[in-house]
Amino acid sequence: MRVEWVPLKRVANFMFGSAVDPYVTDGYLMALPDEDGVGWRAYGVRGRDMRVYAEDGEIISIACSDECCLKGRNLIGLPIEDAIEVIGTPPSSEPEQQWIIHERQTIYYFDEMEAMLWVHRGVVVSITCSHTTE
Repeated sequence: MRVEWVPLKRVANFMFGSAVDPYVTDGYLMALPDEDGVGWRAYGVRGRDMRVYAEDGEIISIACSDECCLKGRNLIGLPIEDAIEVIGTPPSSEPEQQWIIHERQTIYYFDEMEAMLWVHRGVVVSITCSHTTE
């Protein structure tokens, strides 16, 4: 399965706003341990470094750390400048620094596309894509 991101619609074959249960039943997703008080449920994607998050049984967000293609290019592993060029729009605000486990990462927000690019040493290491279905 190629991990193609269609902003505000889907990542790979996981559609934002769709029911998560069929993906679990088909074996694509496996439930991860619950985190108390967060209000959503996390699932791992078999064979991928990818997480799918669901709230009230519907997919709300997807985090990719090994592949996330936009316009035919995998954004994971690209220098941030190249990723911004592929996205075609500048970040919505100034990047933010955050410690993730043992390293400092920079988060670039793209509000129009409901995406966050996580960058370490100038290279995209993870992307979180969402879509508010309200």
